[in-house]
Amino acid sequence: MMPMHTDPHTHDDQNCKRYWVPLQDFIPGHVFIYGNSMVANYRRGDVFQYENSQDEHGAANLSFVPRIVLQVTEYSCH
Repeated sequence: MMPMHTDPHTHDDQNCKRYWVPLQDFIPGHVFIYGNSMVANYRRGDVFQYENSQDEHGAANLSFVPRIVLQVTEYSCH
């Protein structure tokens, strides 16, 4: 379980973008919450870009299947 939080390493950088990529199709019991919404019915390889890199998000696994995702942080160099 990952309680709702923001990522402190993104707070001071306006050139930061955050992405969430599931590495498997949605499985009931896999929970990803972004802001006030639960993200569900996703497919492996979908890419969700956070509207703001400092937005609250959290996750949990209530199933017996491991939950596998990729979190990407991009910093612009200009």
